[in-house]
Amino acid sequence: MNDIAVIAFKAIDYFFWYPQNCLKFKNITIEKDIVYSDVAECCKLNFHYDLSKKPEGKWPVLVQVHGGGFVAGDKKFRKSLCNFYADKGFFVLNVNYGLGPKYPFHDYVKHLGLAMNWLADNAEKYNLDLENVNVTGDSAGGHATAVIGCLYANPEYREKFGVEDFSDKMTITHLLPACGVFDAPKALAKKFPFNAGKILCQDLAGIKLSKDMHELPTYEYYNECSPVNFVTANWPKTHITQVVNDMFCNGQGDALYEKLTELNVPVEKFERGRFGDLHCFHLMWRRKSSKEWRKEMTDYIEKEGIIR
Repeated sequence: MNDIAVIAFKAIDYFFWYPQNCLKFKNITIEKDIVYSDVAECCKLNFHYDLSKKPEGKWPVLVQVHGGGFVAGDKKFRKSLCNFYADKGFFVLNVNYGLGPKYPFHDYVKHLGLAMNWLADNAEKYNLDLENVNVTGDSAGGHATAVIGCLYANPEYREKFGVEDFSDKMTITHLLPACGVFDAPKALAKKFPFNAGKILCQDLAGIKLSKDMHELPTYEYYNECSPVNFVTANWPKTHITQVVNDMFCNGQGDALYEKLTELNVPVEKFERGRFGDLHCFHLMWRRKSSKEWRKEMTDYIEKEGIIR
């Protein structure tokens, strides 16, 4: 039987290709398929930048990680999103990573670490400001954003996966996750049609599960799948985007927000819930809520002085 989780998330990418990539910008240069590691064919990234916005000094950096349920997706499906940020003045690194079931969770985390270390090692070549690195992503990419936060701010998490420390090479100033999963057990408590939740967990963990998934807590990286468990007080400033009653991630942004607030980490949250606002609503560029999100992000970037 074909993997229903893979089929479903691939279908979402192609079905929503146009509404999520209809936003056009002039002057954006895209350089494709830069290899950031040779450990896997998927370890490639694209550059998005606007030379007319080139700063006098070094480029502020934005690392963008696509979504796709951990089993689908590709950097090409986030062209408009990356161009939106490039139009603001960022040098955007649009990152691919290993997808399940071929690459289970620990490989995915290692790939993210390799991408961040590649950035640190190649910043001078591209005139990138390692004191102004920002990370964003949607859905599974929102989870990846939080994972990168863990790799950056929590040595225990980094060492668990054998990821080289990049926290002494750069300063991640802001994390901008959108519609991500941050507390995996809470997300899995929701029932999905066709047993898709169990299939997705198998693909992500790389282990065989029974129908009730009672084996899941014994998975080696079970706790690490929930980045909210590894937030520390030196976590970067965070801006969370979420939608009310998200069919995949309902309440997940709240869990991260509460944890960060508890640790006195500066955090803001943008939430919408109009009729028709679905998971990753901000990528549906023609909707009113997306237009409001774009203003929110523009104002946040300016307020925080990210673009100097």
